[in-house]
Amino acid sequence: MFRVVIATVLSLFLATMASAQGQAINGTIEGTVTDASGGVLPGVTITVTNTDTGEMRVVVTTETGVYRAPLLPLGAYRVGAELQGFKKYEQTGITLSAGQVAVIDVKLDVGALTESVAVT
Repeated sequence: MFRVVIATVLSLFLATMASAQGQAINGTIEGTVTDASGGVLPGVTITVTNTDTGEMRVVVTTETGVYRAPLLPLGAYRVGAELQGFKKYEQTGITLSAGQVAVIDVKLDVGALTESVAVT
């Protein structure tokens, strides 16, 4: 009888641990980068910064202008975008919660890299 009780308790413990591992403990920031006319921009450098820790992730847009930064720790973020010949873009105030996919679409305006657009 004691073995049955131990086996049952152990089974419940393992099931609880497996369930806890299935819960999302991170989030994703993704989006599409376009120019003022709506054309997609490949090769844009996207910097995703956790404003709580300073940790940065750098990704580059695909040939369809899409970027994705998965498995980010939860917290507050800033997204920056740069491409030569366009104004630098920055958006702050992005908060990721568990399992969230934050879609941050970016529109870059033509201009020198010394010019920037900030969105809050």
